Amino acid sequence: MFRLAPLCVPSALPFALATRANINTEPARGGVPGRPAIGRRRRIRYTAAAEHWRWDVAEINDNPRTARQRGKTAPAKLAHVVLRSAQADKVAQWYETVLEAEVTFRNDRLCFLTYDDEHHRIAVISIPGLAPAGGLATGVEHFAFTYACADDLFATYERLREQRILPYWCINHGLTLSFYYRDPDNNQVELQIDLFDGIREVSDWMRASDFDLNPIGVKFNPEELIERHRNGEPFASLTARPRIDPSQVMAQFPPPPDSANASQG
Repeated sequence: MFRLAPLCVPSALPFALATRANINTEPARGGVPGRPAIGRRRRIRYTAAAEHWRWDVAEINDNPRTARQRGKTAPAKLAHVVLRSAQADKVAQWYETVLEAEVTFRNDRLCFLTYDDEHHRIAVISIPGLAPAGGLATGVEHFAFTYACADDLFATYERLREQRILPYWCINHGLTLSFYYRDPDNNQVELQIDLFDGIREVSDWMRASDFDLNPIGVKFNPEELIERHRNGEPFASLTARPRIDPSQVMAQFPPPPDSANASQG
């Protein structure tokens, strides 16, 4: 939906976020200009003044149809992620720990791991001598795993914390509540829960919120949030994303890898 670069911004880099967004609405599949409607598309142009930064045009489709509804043939599911590593055993062990996964196949060159009924969700290929990943380059930004409920996500955070595996970024995106981790090869992994039941609810929230000025989210302290949850605070207020001044949006980004307060265990 957005083109952003980079996600991990150097903390010393000065940023000045423009406080306005140019918003135009256009009807789609019967929508009425200027009014909320199923299928209405909203085009938003963000501007930010910063070195190596540009927020480009985003398009929000309030009611996307599935490929089947559009008469198309699409995959039934996203099956797995394959990683290559010069330290494959360490990387595989990390995913075993973080995802509570089991090894379904392993030899000296390849490891398959799964946490459900798929034969493998993560595969790690051992390639000795690979250069470590680093810096900005074309490729995958991160991949995400969704938990069934807040209790499962919070219990996972606490279990990993006890093993000295800490998130480098905890953020309420508004759509999800998310904990971001880095594996031993610095791949970024998001553990999240959805905050809405479906696409229509998400679109309603986008229209009513400050998402047009803050598409990133608001950072939170995981210990404080979990304590509020355990004290019985209702889910809606616990996960409601605060509105912040647009000038504070850049401060919601995580630190770069070399200064992140995270441990890989």
